[in-house]
Amino acid sequence: MEGSHHPSLYDEALDRFSKSASDRYTGKELALLNEFLRERATPEETKQAAEALQADAGKKYGGRKVGDVEIPESWIANIMTNINNFITAGDFVTTGAPESVGMAWYAVKLTLTAIHSNYELYTFFGSGLSDISEIMIIVRHYDRLYDERSKSNWKPSPLVEKLFQDVISAYAAVLDFSFAIKRHLTAGALTRIKHGFKDFFGISKAKFEDKLNIVTTLKKKILEESQGAFQDKTLTQLQDVSVALAGIEGTVRHITDIQESQQKLRDEANAKFDLLLKGLDDIKASTKRKTQWDYAVGDFQTYQETLNPLEGSFKILGDVIDAIYPGTCQWVFEEDAYQNWETRQLNRMLCITGPEGCGKSYVVATIADRITRTANEDKALLYVSCKGSTGDGAGLSNNQSYTADSICRTFLSQLYNLAPQGEDNVGLLEACNAVFKKAKAKNNNLPAHMRHDNIGLPEFADGFTKLAALLKKDVVLVLDGLDRNSMDDRNQEELLRKLKGLVAATSEPASFRLKILVGCGLSTKIFNDLALEPDAYIDVGLGNWQDIELVVTDALKEVPGLSAAEQEEAKSAITAKARSRFLYVKNTAIPFMREPFKRPLSKRLKVLPDDTGDTYSKALRKMSPNYLELLRTTLTWSLLSPDPPGYPFAREVMDAFQGTYDAPPGIDALEDADVEPNFPPVSGLEIEQLRGAVDPFLKLFRSPDGTYFVAETDYETAASFFLKSETDVPQEEEKEEQLCGRCRADQYPRRIIVDPKEGHLQMALTCLRHLNNPLFQKRAGLLPVAEKRAQAANLKATASDSSGSEADTKVQSQTEPGGPGTQQQEDKAAAYEEEYQAGYRTEDSMDDEDVTKPSIFDIPADEFWGNGGSDSVEEDRRPPRVRYEIQYWPYHVLESERLWSPEERKTNGHWAALLSELDKFAFDTPEIFAAWQAKYPDRQDKSLFSVCNGPHKPLHVASYLGLTSWIRHLLDRGEDLNGLSGGYSPLQVAACLKGRLETIKLLLTEGADPNAQNGVGRSAFHTWLLKGEGNIEGVQMMLDHGADPVSSSSKEHWAALQYFAVKGEDPEVLDLLIAHGADINAIDAADVFKLPPLHVLLCRTDTPGPLLDAFVKRNADTNAENAGSARPLQIVCSTGQVENLKILLGSEVLELDDPDLHGTTAVHEAVFFGHSNCVRILLKHGADPDIPDKLSRVALHTAARKGLIDCVRILLEYTKELNPLDKHGWSPFFSACLSKNEEAALALLDALIEHNVSLAEINKPTRSGRSPLRQAAGHGFNRVVSRLVKLAEERNDTAALAIDAVDTKKSMTALHRAAMNGHASTVRALLAATPKPDVTIQDNRSRTALTLAYEQWALARRNSSYEEIILTLVNANPSAAVSDPELVAVCAANGSTKLLGQLARLNADFNRPDRFGWTPLELARNFSQAEAESFLKQQATWSNLLPTRWCTQFPGTTVVGAQSVVLPDARAIVHTSGQRTCVSADKPLPSGLESYYFELTLTEIPADLPCAGTNGSQHLEIAVGFCTLGGAAIQFPGWQLSDDNPSGAKSWAYYGYTGNCCQSTEKVDEEILEDLRYGVGDTVGCGVDLGKGEVWFTRNAMKLEKGFKGVRGRLFPIVGLHDPVAVEVNFGGSGREFMWKGAVRVEEEEEVVEEIEELRGEGGKTFVNLVIHAAADRREHVGLKKNEVVVTSEEVVVDVVA
Repeated sequence: MEGSHHPSLYDEALDRFSKSASDRYTGKELALLNEFLRERATPEETKQAAEALQADAGKKYGGRKVGDVEIPESWIANIMTNINNFITAGDFVTTGAPESVGMAWYAVKLTLTAIHSNYELYTFFGSGLSDISEIMIIVRHYDRLYDERSKSNWKPSPLVEKLFQDVISAYAAVLDFSFAIKRHLTAGALTRIKHGFKDFFGISKAKFEDKLNIVTTLKKKILEESQGAFQDKTLTQLQDVSVALAGIEGTVRHITDIQESQQKLRDEANAKFDLLLKGLDDIKASTKRKTQWDYAVGDFQTYQETLNPLEGSFKILGDVIDAIYPGTCQWVFEEDAYQNWETRQLNRMLCITGPEGCGKSYVVATIADRITRTANEDKALLYVSCKGSTGDGAGLSNNQSYTADSICRTFLSQLYNLAPQGEDNVGLLEACNAVFKKAKAKNNNLPAHMRHDNIGLPEFADGFTKLAALLKKDVVLVLDGLDRNSMDDRNQEELLRKLKGLVAATSEPASFRLKILVGCGLSTKIFNDLALEPDAYIDVGLGNWQDIELVVTDALKEVPGLSAAEQEEAKSAITAKARSRFLYVKNTAIPFMREPFKRPLSKRLKVLPDDTGDTYSKALRKMSPNYLELLRTTLTWSLLSPDPPGYPFAREVMDAFQGTYDAPPGIDALEDADVEPNFPPVSGLEIEQLRGAVDPFLKLFRSPDGTYFVAETDYETAASFFLKSETDVPQEEEKEEQLCGRCRADQYPRRIIVDPKEGHLQMALTCLRHLNNPLFQKRAGLLPVAEKRAQAANLKATASDSSGSEADTKVQSQTEPGGPGTQQQEDKAAAYEEEYQAGYRTEDSMDDEDVTKPSIFDIPADEFWGNGGSDSVEEDRRPPRVRYEIQYWPYHVLESERLWSPEERKTNGHWAALLSELDKFAFDTPEIFAAWQAKYPDRQDKSLFSVCNGPHKPLHVASYLGLTSWIRHLLDRGEDLNGLSGGYSPLQVAACLKGRLETIKLLLTEGADPNAQNGVGRSAFHTWLLKGEGNIEGVQMMLDHGADPVSSSSKEHWAALQYFAVKGEDPEVLDLLIAHGADINAIDAADVFKLPPLHVLLCRTDTPGPLLDAFVKRNADTNAENAGSARPLQIVCSTGQVENLKILLGSEVLELDDPDLHGTTAVHEAVFFGHSNCVRILLKHGADPDIPDKLSRVALHTAARKGLIDCVRILLEYTKELNPLDKHGWSPFFSACLSKNEEAALALLDALIEHNVSLAEINKPTRSGRSPLRQAAGHGFNRVVSRLVKLAEERNDTAALAIDAVDTKKSMTALHRAAMNGHASTVRALLAATPKPDVTIQDNRSRTALTLAYEQWALARRNSSYEEIILTLVNANPSAAVSDPELVAVCAANGSTKLLGQLARLNADFNRPDRFGWTPLELARNFSQAEAESFLKQQATWSNLLPTRWCTQFPGTTVVGAQSVVLPDARAIVHTSGQRTCVSADKPLPSGLESYYFELTLTEIPADLPCAGTNGSQHLEIAVGFCTLGGAAIQFPGWQLSDDNPSGAKSWAYYGYTGNCCQSTEKVDEEILEDLRYGVGDTVGCGVDLGKGEVWFTRNAMKLEKGFKGVRGRLFPIVGLHDPVAVEVNFGGSGREFMWKGAVRVEEEEEVVEEIEELRGEGGKTFVNLVIHAAADRREHVGLKKNEVVVTSEEVVVDVVA
């Protein structure tokens, strides 16, 4: 049994460090700490790093010193010695060391690596690493002694215990330093700058120096204490302890010995480091001769001092990066504005803006951090913050002045500082110095009064661009913290000028790219003057809500005791008050929640501070009186405006504030040519004024069209602060009267009050005054043309005429029963019936496109739900935004009426003024009133009354707008209550809109007739019910005033119940109408659609269940049929309302399967609309799924055609007939193959197979010859096609598959359809069928599948599937591919080097033009297909370099014997001499060629030619192959070279008389391979893959297994001749086709081999019998070695016998 484990000194130190660090770090730092605690490095790895540093120290810089500092070799040696000592200390095993050991060595290794990259760091870390490595040894030795404590016979003395504790402290300090290294090396470049490593001239080492000093102090302390511990008697009493002590003593003595030299080294290093920080002053003062580098560095320092940059910029950025809460600000990278800025190559500016406290600087820092982490060495980030702090009070202790000049000088300094250090770069540093030197010289040459104050510094844009170009840096310039407090407007204006100058200087093609990132407030001048497009700035206030939620959520999890529900409650309260204020969450809300409190939490949250009031009050106190008045106007227009798009535009607000249209202009002013015809755009100064007034209360937004509008981002906060009644003003403001003038001035104003009651009335009055202003009218386009002026005059003359216009009478006559209107309805219905009877247009349609029929009950639904009758449609049709006064004056009148009682209106002067303005508007200027109606952005609904369809009379307009005060005023003026306008009475007009109950009540009280239909065809009662206003109070009011619930309209011929059914909800209204005589089943004889109220109700997509239940219980006929013979059951199934279906099924429904005029039942309807739940319910209740409609289609046809897999599966459970045919010969499976859902087709196919339906029936073609296979292929249903192919093979019924069958319309096969539609996998599946489809079949336009594929690819170039299809079809029919010039043209235009390469291997002609006269090379060039162009050029080059003929005159080549003949084309040889000879090609293969192939065909010598030997022998002594020299260099191809042959030529050949293959480096193999021998009548080929160095051979288009590898050299095609024979060579080239088809054969052979391997793998020791059915022209097979399988590309039948 093992003893208890005692922690080591390592464990103790690690635990102490971990606890301390966990308490100090949070967020990202804590995550980094956890990562650090998991990292390791072994001493061996650290030693390797030291050895690398030692090996390179004398190479990288040569003899150069850094200042006076160089790395002494003894220091590195000491480090490595310490590592060795550590490893060997007391049977140490690296893998078993405590985890903290790995951490410390990890830091040492990383620091050594850092020194290797930047030797200057040695002066900083050198002595510290020595201390650390020595402490590692000390801890290792003392740990052995520490383990002895577990023994009962020894207890350490207090002195030794104290020593142990100091050792633990020392090692914990080592870990602390190690983690500091980790933090530095894993931070972004900016935080590394902040921590002080990268900046050669300004690094701050204090933080790391303190950590190293602690390590050094503790090591010294340990050594001193060790001297006393060695004298401790308790240590010498035990043998085991003595052994450990001896090791410690030796180590300590060694370390002590080197302490003096170590201390000297440390002192020297620190002194020299201080010299570095002082710059080069000491170097200047030295007496040694200065180098070119010294002078350059001196100039550099001088100009840097002259620039006098702002201090601490990168420290600020680093602090902000450290303060970013983990996971926040990441949303910015998804913003379109950021992505445009980040990805575009052009110089571009991005602005990060937002309200105060939203966290702009965090977002800017997040972007900057990402840039530094992802940037390469060619990109530089420059940064300046104008805040001088991190935003949370942790700022720099300086009084720096942030001016445009100081910021630009800082950017110049930071860019200048990127000039590389080191004598090797002296030329570049001098060139950078010259930028400043030339500017200074130019300044000095100017007269004294013209010299600049900047001491001759270059102009910002000029100096910046020159430096960036010299340094070859793409620059990201980041400017953060711009607001009114950090920089005044004048400097902002100047800074923007300089930045724009920089952008302009880099707008032309430059050697570097510039991007600018600016963080500023919304109200700053720089943001206003930038006038950025919406995609050029990001408002943090609109995007940081997710950051706020994340921070709040995490903070609440840390509050003890809060349940999940309480956390959610608190989060909602905090985020609601925080809005976009990120700092509020951090500084107020989270500290508030961390305070102790008593439940309930809701009570605590009620006192959650807001802080907005303080912010607003402070802003108000700082604002000047003029700006306060502008703010008051803006607040009134913004806070009292309606919902979007009601936000006021900046132009509108400024016009109201400036009083532009409050007083009418004179005649001269109107006729002044300088008066703009339209409203002038808001000026830059006005925008600046508005920004100054509205911030931080409101926001000024810029829309994409460049206009500005004002809106509040947090309405509730602004409203709670500003919107108050005058009576609600706090009483403390009354006390201000008791204050002296100075105090009152200091406190004024406490707040701005916007009284909604007065505000809306003033807004309405202002809008109407503007409308009555001639200048406004001119600019708004309200001054009418002559025609409208005459029309308006006529309207004015008949304003009081109650008889109605002639036009009204005409409208009325058209809609009377029996009139033309009725005839039109009947004609419309007849037209629908005719379309229904036509059914599906199938065989005459465009291929698979078929027309689906509508239902008869869709007709009224289209009329009432599709033309604005529905609430949702009305809400979605928000009117477009026009000038505010034109659009929203009625809104403010309505709001005023709501807030002012009738009694208050009577005595209020503003109300009297308002009515006076209305009279002026409507009666004094009727032409303006008419023009306003035309511009009023109302609903464009021709079926109902609309203001914009006017001009209308004032009373009608008032009734439509619901302005009861104006209506009362107009009636008092004597306007006709029942007068018509556009065929409507005022009451009918009021009924056209929802929410007009008070208007209707007023008109009814005055005596308006609710039943008059006039020229509309509906009474006000009917229209009001149609608009969904059928509440019990309103209906009762209508009925009380004589509304008739029984009479029908002359438009739809419906009574009140039908109109109520359209949108009604309340069953009590149904009872009320019935009680007043309404018939629940009434149908007007004139209604051509015969729709009772129940049918109308069920046409709704959201029929209320309680109302339907009420209809049914009140004896509504659930079996009634409409004009289309449809019943309620069919209607409810079409809308898919399951619960309502259950209600109907629970009633007295007589027939579930009753068909309509088209033979469709309820099941058909449910399936047609895809309501599978309804289908299942009907079938469970006994509905028959197999009833055919008029087209002989059952429900399964419809479900399959629409691809409704759920419906298909349900119907398959209940149907008795799986494969019925409709009148056109369509089966459900065929219909499914027309759909877009392969799953439906698969489900049907599986069911058919399961029921043993024959393949002939499954794949039965339609009347037009279209089979399911053809349709499935055309839709890319690869699984269906594969399943059919497999089924044909399984049932040995390939005839039924009819794979090559064509349709009667287009003569297309399944392969045509798949290829044309780009279904590559389907094409492969078809070509894998047995027998294979005929790829040469042409459609009725003479196009093969290949032709269709490339024609479609020419139209859809980006569809890569076509490239794969074409490649497959080319392999299937190489001859057709090679002979088609259009194919090559398309491949070139689309840039397919893969296809071009395949065609090149087939010897396609690349010089042949297409039908338009374009060659492939011209097409590739004009379509900018660079790779294809390069490939074609290479082919053109190779066509001149490749072998083309046999050459008998090539130097050193044996001349063919005198009795042998080379024919004139030099491709054929007739060898009759019987002598052994070698003939090579005229050229070797050119360099750069990837592969090459040629073929020889052997024929008999003509009988009239004498020959020496046997003519036409079956197996001839002939060899074909390659040789590294011409034929004269060898005796015969493939023969081994004799010792006396000096050429050294190598050759490889395939012999005809043996069938073997030999190479010159081996003896000739004399074995006879009977199956591979060749002679007259055979074609043999030889190919080489020059990249792989492999040669292969073919015989009669079959590739031999044997070949050669390791083939190298310049290769000549060669043939060796002996026996008489005639040979003809095919060296390839345009139009010359090889017998061997290359990759086609290879791929097919590989497929067979893979299949064999699979069978072997499945059956273990399985016997594989391959029966090969060879085609007639492929009876000869390739001969393989003994006991090997013979494989060809023909059909392979595999029998597996276990």
